[in-house]
Amino acid sequence: MESLENSPVIGRSLRGVPSLCDRSGLDPVLNQSSGLSSSSGCPASGIVGFSVVGTGHVSSGGPTLLGYSGVYESVGGGWTPGGGTFIAPCPGLYSFTISFVKDAYYQGGTTSDVFVHIHHNGIDKGYAWSGAGAGNRDTGTYSLVLLLNQGDYVQTFVSSGSGGATRHLMRYNFTGHLVKSALKASCREILESGMSTGSGVYQVDIDDAGPLNPIGVYCDMTTDGGGWTLMMNQSPSERLPYDFSTINSQNFGSLTASYRLGASAIRALRPTVAWVLTDDTNRVYFRPSCVVDWENSLHNKPIGPCSQGFTSRSFSTPVSPVTTANGSMGIGQNNAGQYCSIRAFMFNLDPSWPPGAAISCAGTTSQTVRLWFK
Repeated sequence: MESLENSPVIGRSLRGVPSLCDRSGLDPVLNQSSGLSSSSGCPASGIVGFSVVGTGHVSSGGPTLLGYSGVYESVGGGWTPGGGTFIAPCPGLYSFTISFVKDAYYQGGTTSDVFVHIHHNGIDKGYAWSGAGAGNRDTGTYSLVLLLNQGDYVQTFVSSGSGGATRHLMRYNFTGHLVKSALKASCREILESGMSTGSGVYQVDIDDAGPLNPIGVYCDMTTDGGGWTLMMNQSPSERLPYDFSTINSQNFGSLTASYRLGASAIRALRPTVAWVLTDDTNRVYFRPSCVVDWENSLHNKPIGPCSQGFTSRSFSTPVSPVTTANGSMGIGQNNAGQYCSIRAFMFNLDPSWPPGAAISCAGTTSQTVRLWFK
């Protein structure tokens, strides 16, 4: 795959980029070979866009990959620094525009047709055009929208109507931005859409069109049909505190660090299959009608979908009898100390366990406890 040699990234003022009339310091043909880097993942802000400029490009022969030495703006991690390639950090609908100024006579420039093509994964998707015999500095421009998957790449190539003709571009600009994200809201949606590549970290937009930013989450794509999204992880080395807000957001996606989605975010989730609390040896299923809210104490309340656990997602066999003296917040089963008193968030007045911490079926914090939904 063709890529580009490095060239400096210049700030918004584009210091050092030649003006339209400055013909000094022209770039050489940038058409070196190297591999494309992978995309960095959809940014938490959901904002992706770039605006870049090149000057003084001279080439001949077949289509030539364009390089851009100046960067007006690059946000979201998609633009390859110092090169000519955009790699989509997240799936969605993107808009792109290419424009150029041709110099027909300077430095052997051609009076033939000149085209600047936009390629998606190596396939031509259209071009800007400056016609044959046009004036010294004729222009061309072209815009389009593309539906991209994460990791898709977009590049621009210059060509001419006469294959061997020399062409000279005095200045050329390339811009693009994410119009609408196509991130899925859960691991189940990723699995069912055929986008799964196995268990691991995926970008999701858990409230779809809502105000929450996309996050990276761990997806279990194999256990019990796969498609389980991890919303809480407590490792034995770091107990979760009594706090209603999101804890350790930077750790999301990890299977070893501790984190938990906050009350305002997790109560917006509506599973269609089940919630599951797990420790090192147990899986306890709760009905999908459970609305998890860490600010909601289940202590001395009627047994409901957030406090009655089952052995499978068929919800036919309870794990064990439960009591209304449930010390959990939001979701968890209490059976007065018998088999599997599992909790995701301990009640703050419980005398025997640390408030806020997740508790395993055995009633300890010595196992990894996780909360999943599907």
